[in-house]
Amino acid sequence: RARLGVTSGDEPAESSAEDPAHRALAREAARRGIVLLANPSAVLPLDPDALRRVAVIGPNADTPALQGGGSARVNPHHTTTPLEGLVERLGAGVEVVHEPGCTAHDGTTVIDPRWLDPGPDAPDGRGQGLLVELALSDEPGAVVVHREVAARASTLWFHPPAPGLPISGWTLRGSATFRPPVGGTWRFGLTSVGPAKLLLDGRALVDTAGARPGGSFYGLGGHEVVAEVELPAGGAHRFEVIYTSSGEIPVAGIAVTAQAPVPEDALERAVEAARNADVAIVVVGSTTEWETEGADRTTLDLPGRQAELVRAVIAVNPATVVVLNAGAPVSTDWAAGADALLVCWLPGQEAGGALADVLFGDAPPTGRLPVTFPVRIEDTAAHENFPGADGQVHYREGSLIGYRHHDTNDVPPAFAFGHGLATTDFAYGEPTVATGADGRPVLRVPVTNTGTRAGTEVVQVYAQTGDRPAPAATKELVGFTVADLPLGAEVEVEVAIDGRAWTHWSSEAHGWVVEDGPVVLQVGRSAADLRGTATLDPAACPERIAPTPRAPGTGAGSPEAPS
Repeated sequence: RARLGVTSGDEPAESSAEDPAHRALAREAARRGIVLLANPSAVLPLDPDALRRVAVIGPNADTPALQGGGSARVNPHHTTTPLEGLVERLGAGVEVVHEPGCTAHDGTTVIDPRWLDPGPDAPDGRGQGLLVELALSDEPGAVVVHREVAARASTLWFHPPAPGLPISGWTLRGSATFRPPVGGTWRFGLTSVGPAKLLLDGRALVDTAGARPGGSFYGLGGHEVVAEVELPAGGAHRFEVIYTSSGEIPVAGIAVTAQAPVPEDALERAVEAARNADVAIVVVGSTTEWETEGADRTTLDLPGRQAELVRAVIAVNPATVVVLNAGAPVSTDWAAGADALLVCWLPGQEAGGALADVLFGDAPPTGRLPVTFPVRIEDTAAHENFPGADGQVHYREGSLIGYRHHDTNDVPPAFAFGHGLATTDFAYGEPTVATGADGRPVLRVPVTNTGTRAGTEVVQVYAQTGDRPAPAATKELVGFTVADLPLGAEVEVEVAIDGRAWTHWSSEAHGWVVEDGPVVLQVGRSAADLRGTATLDPAACPERIAPTPRAPGTGAGSPEAPS
């Protein structure tokens, strides 16, 4: 609050701005976070001049997971999907064919705003989404105190939704013209805190008044109520939502959901599109509902038939690039045989442009894995302890989590912590340890770009410490540096070493301690790709923390000890 200048208790009014500089920054952040996991035949970067027909496959190509669910969600002014980014980058001279192949959703998801037209009088000229009007009551002719277009038809309010409204007891009316992009059996749903209705062409389709409680909005709302209706493609339907905030609970929330029909031959159509393309770009991953809070994952498998889809596309077109759109590790055994595999995480509003930048070499891949991708869920550190018993989970893995678990317990990962390929090659020289200008130790290592194009390397340093009480990790990351290297350039990369990185808490000494003896520093490209070693005397680290005497009645688990 102090950093934002909000210490007086008077919070500034919420605001947002559509700024080209913000868009450029968001695109750069998304681009620099993309990790190239595999590129066995050096298919990347793609040459757009050599392409005539590109198949863009997968449910996340046109409906990506751009951000997390729950409290991680914000509403951007606009979004660019992977499909849109690829179409824009390739231009009119390349035919782009899109087939989703399957769905990534188990059921309904928040309705796509592109299916809703709020009308010509929508505030701010927004042409997509639900026109929302808020009034003091549900009586006909009640004065509307606020109008806006909801780009995302899911909101939870812990406060009045607009000035002039109470915390509860107000009414929301949402309206739009719904145009189904495909025909078939559509599935619509509502979840809400209190009663809500969804009407299609004036007919009540869904009513949450009798919904079972406890299924949404942190247990304050009801379970989803759904209904199915047959609709032809291309029609125009009056779409209405009516919601009254209950006075019994000082919280309001509503989510309008929908699921488009999935053709029975969707996977076959995707395979056929890939078969006849110069390259197939398959975008698969998770959904906003999967990437959320309040629930634990019980599997590393991709939702739905996505793994089957990827395998089928690779079987008919070896020139297949797979893009993983997920916020956490998943099983990747389905990617065997792909020409390239990338993970773009939850890339935000500029997803499409950022992905195109990397795929076509307008920018190099610079991301590195901040987590380990295990081969299977049984290989994770928490597997032995999850889900616990009687509502309790014991974290017996202690500090051996992530790459520490894999290294120390000799569990091979699918992709190691810190892993990330470049579209060029780097050679490492002999590392040395010196003292930096600030008195801290630094590791210096010559790195040469020996490949065929400019690139960015992330030089990582791991420490192997002396004797430690069990359990102790085999090695731990103690520093890294990002270095941009033009073609043929050699740079002496300097990585500052933070001595606190290999201290550990001792309940006996009641303090952070460093074991005696030299520290072996390993430098390389990831936790599993190390290129050289150097030795450091821990006494040279000004951050070294000496044990403190234990006060009576204190120790591990006490208020004075770290949790």
